Formats: sequence, structure tokens, C-alpha cells
Amino acid sequence: MTDFVVAGGGLAGLVAARQLAREGADVTLFERESTVGGRVRSEQADGFTFDRGFQVLFTAYPAVRAELDLGALSLRRFRPGAILARPGKRSTLADPLGDPRALTASLFNREVTLRDKLRVLQLRRELSRTPHAALFDRDDASIAESLRDRGFSEAFVRNFAEPFYGGITLDRSLSTSRVVFEYTFKVLAAGDIAVPADGMGAIPAQIAASARDAGVQVETGTAVERVEADGDGVVVELPGESIETDDAVVATDPAMAAELTGADIPTASRSCVTQYFSLPPTQQLGTDGRLLLNTADARPNQIAPMSAVAPEYAPEHTQLLSATFLGGQDDDDAALASAVREALASWYPEHSFANLKLLRTDRIEFAQVAQPPGFTDDRPSVDAPDGAVYLAGDYTEWSSIQGAMVSGRRAARHFRTTPRHSPCSACRTLHVLTSDSVRRRRAVSFILWGRRHPDMEIKSRHHLRSDAIDEIRETLAAQLGVELDADSFEKVELVDSEWDVVLVDGEPLVLYVEGETPEETQPFLTVKGANAYPPERHVVTVDAGAIEFVSNGADVMRPGIIEAGTEIEAGDLVVINEESHGKFLAIGRAQVDGDEMVGEEGRVVSSLHHVGDDLYELSI
Repeated sequence: MTDFVVAGGGLAGLVAARQLAREGADVTLFERESTVGGRVRSEQADGFTFDRGFQVLFTAYPAVRAELDLGALSLRRFRPGAILARPGKRSTLADPLGDPRALTASLFNREVTLRDKLRVLQLRRELSRTPHAALFDRDDASIAESLRDRGFSEAFVRNFAEPFYGGITLDRSLSTSRVVFEYTFKVLAAGDIAVPADGMGAIPAQIAASARDAGVQVETGTAVERVEADGDGVVVELPGESIETDDAVVATDPAMAAELTGADIPTASRSCVTQYFSLPPTQQLGTDGRLLLNTADARPNQIAPMSAVAPEYAPEHTQLLSATFLGGQDDDDAALASAVREALASWYPEHSFANLKLLRTDRIEFAQVAQPPGFTDDRPSVDAPDGAVYLAGDYTEWSSIQGAMVSGRRAARHFRTTPRHSPCSACRTLHVLTSDSVRRRRAVSFILWGRRHPDMEIKSRHHLRSDAIDEIRETLAAQLGVELDADSFEKVELVDSEWDVVLVDGEPLVLYVEGETPEETQPFLTVKGANAYPPERHVVTVDAGAIEFVSNGADVMRPGIIEAGTEIEAGDLVVINEESHGKFLAIGRAQVDGDEMVGEEGRVVSSLHHVGDDLYELSI
């Protein structure tokens, strides 16, 4: 009997299977198609590479950086921004911070107002300081409502947001949740839009190869027909046989997952049609590797110069374009191709497109999960099915490569925190205390696992002078991006403790952390302080599986980290929060830079102070 069965070889299933195998489980993955990938697939024919629909990779997705070897994918990057196209007119609009060469063209672009451009910069600054997890905790609204509430003009909404974010969400009405807009805006400001040189199918192929290396048995061409909890185990029905397993992860599309498990899973979706065309190299469109957005109508919504971005997508002396229509289309392939030719001819009256050749049409009924405002409240939990059956799929998070990968890792980790499972070796590694961290905790009388909280004796207490208060405010603003709005600051020295605490309006919200020299001793927020004044920087976010251990004072290991601020340097103080609700759990010291924290193994943050310890329980 195998330990684990994973049904579905998309990104979520592959990530879950690989993670389980790396933790020592015996895992078999079944995929009904002949190759893995789910919705992320590519095919090669006649020297062309065709992704299944227009698909791209956002390189700044935290899970992408954690789960993939981006260097090995030989990424080919789109230029930032887009070309806004309408009959007889084309203009470039880009983020000048991401593409300084486009500054002049973007500044003088009249499709959006100068005030819109300034608001984009303001939004960029705001979201760069907002942890990804915190985006899910705000009051929700549609993208259209959110943009108008932020003061963006109707021209900006119509000429840029509708075709660009409509293309991302497959919803040109912008009725999708603002969470999707804000999350994608944040990662686009921090990274690139790219495709692997060998096509998007190279992404699941890479994960599948490393999953096999970890010991996963991958069975393609085998459909799972039923998954049913049976006592302490699970029965998995395959064509012609049944398999008994300890646990199972169902990582199929929502409709199939609902059918296999009987769980209440939302199945509403969005569809699209993507066509691929060849064009002689003599007819250069001058996109410089940018998307062409249709500002006039949605036929098509956008055209992507695939071979201009990734020359490997087409044979030499040929161009490959993709054109995407949003939603299901009643017109036949030829009629849609005619609409593409007409759009291109109106945008480029200097060219003839009679020799634009249709190569392929993909009609994708289930391209994305529908994500209206409030969709996060309806997401099924990982353990929604009965018994030892777990769900993985972007519908449990949000519809994206990021959501799929996070859901796979969450499903793999969830079984460790259920009562029927004792911690595996990887879990034990997560909460083993290092000698350095034990010494630090002894210095302040922390007893981590016994949860003893002896009274902390006060040595002295006095109000701070204005210059000391200014130093605290300035330091926390610079390091964490927080502004302390308070009237009273009292410093409390504790007997036999390396901590000095500052009461902010009577609450222990700030502590002084000793450095190697007195000059390096600095103020920082306590856990209570972080929850009262949520930091925007120096934040490390952990997944649900790590909460128990971090809350008990464990040092933080790479496998538990979802994301970490890129501004973090080794030796910096950091704040640890959890991904589900954005609550802060601990204060620690970074052992590596932030961009090295997400990964497979190793201790990266030493815990200094956590919820439930003596300092947290301090009452004065």
C-alpha cells in the first residue's frame, strides 16, 4: 500500500507530490492525460511552439521563485508595458521605473491622463509596502470599482485596464475581485512577464523531473475514477483496479474534484479562445516585445508577438503571433481569424495582412476559476472532503500559477498538522532549537515548550525624552514603514534580561534589541507592536503548516516560508507573519538575505520573541 496518492498532474498536484516525497512519503501520482501539466501545456509542430492558450509566467510570484529553477527555464521576457492600439493609432504605455527607455513615450501618451500616471506610481509605492497576504484581508470590490475609488479616469479604465487586466482575468468588464488586480500589479512591478524558451510546458516538466528524482512515481494516461475515505485510509479507483492508500490529494479541476470527493467546490469558470498565426518576417510590427492591446473593442482583446519575445517559438524567417478572444465565441475559426486580420489592418494601415496564416485555434472552456468580489470567502478548505482526502488546486487559493503552487504545498503540509499524523522528519527539523537560540532564550527566562511564564521583575521605569522618542519613530519608520501614533513612551528595564521594553500608551509595543556593540542596539516592534502597527517591510511570511512551530518559538526553516522581503539582509531583525490572516507571530534575526529565504531546507531566521513567551505575556 502506497503512503500517498495524488490525483492530477497539474502544477498543484506536482508540487504536492514532490513535497511529500521530499519528506519521506511513498507517493504515486496519476494523470489522465499523456503528459503532465494540467492547464499549463505546450505542443511543438512544424518548428512552432504552441502554448495551450495565451499563457505567461510572472517571475515575481513568491511561489514561482520557491518552486522553480528559473535559470534552467531559459526565460524569454516581454518588454514592460504595452502598445495601445486602435484604428490608425498606436502608442506605448509602460512603467518608466521598469523600462526607463519608455519614459518619453509613456509620459506623452494621451490615451491616459497625467494624473493617472501619477496615481499608478502612488499605487506602485503602496502595494510594494503591502505583504502579499495582507491583500486578501482588505474589504473587497470589483477591479472597476477599486480603480474608480482610487480616482483613475474613465480613459485609463477603458484604454488600459480593460484590455490589460481584462486579458489577465479573462473579464474585460473588470467585475473580478480587486485582490487579483492588486496582487498581479504588485508582482508585475517587482518582476517580469516571461515564457520559457521551450514553452510554458517546460514549467510542469521541470517540476515533474524533480518529483521523480525525489521518488514520486508518475503514471500518465491513467484516470482516477473515484476517491473515497475508508476508515483510516483511502480507496482510489482506477480503470480495472482499486488501490488502498493512507492519504490522497485530489488535484484535478474543480468540477472533477467535486465529482471525485463530493465536496462543495465552486465550479464557475471563465473561458477564452486563442489563435496562432504565422507572418513573414518582412512585416515587422515594431512591438519591441510588448503586448498589443485592443483599446477599441475585444475582437481580439490582445495580440502577443510570441516569436519577437521568444525566437525559439517559431522557425527561422517566420513570425508567430497569438490572438486571444475573451469568453466563449460562437464564430467559427475562420471568422475569428478574419477579425484578427481586420484589427491588425486597422492598427497598421501601412501593412497588408493577406498572408497572415492561421495555424491553430484553442478553445478553452475552463481557463480560469471565476473570481468575483468576495470569492475568497467561498474557497473550499484543503480538508473539505471526508477522511484522509485533501484538495489541491488554484481554486482553493486564487486562479493563477501562484495559487496552484501554494495550494499544492499547503495540501502536502496539511496532513502533518492533523491529529492522525505525528510530525515527520521535516517537521521535527522545523522545531529543533539551535544552541545559539537556546542561549538567547535562557537569557530572558524563556521556557518554550513548557509554556512557563514567570513574572518579569521591573528594574526601572521612566518616561523617554523627546529625542529618544524621535529616534524610535524614525528608526521604525525607516526599517518597517510604520508610524507610531501615540502620546506616551515609557522605557522599562527588566531584571536579568537583555530586553528593554518601551510602553507605548501603556502597552509593551517596542523593545530594544542588543547588538554586538551599544551603538548597534536598536528599537524594534514586539509581536504585540507588530499587530498594532503592521509593518510594511522586513516581513517574512510563513504558511499554515509552520504556525504552530513558530508560535512555540521555533527557528524558521526555508520549507515553511512563502515569501520574504527582498530588502532583508543577513543579520537584520525581521517580523514573522502567517499567510492566512496576516497576523504576526514572532520577531527574529535573519540568517540569510531575503531573496535566499524561500527554498527547500535550512534554518534562515533565528527566533528571538514569539506569541505566548514571557515578553508577550508581560503586563505592567
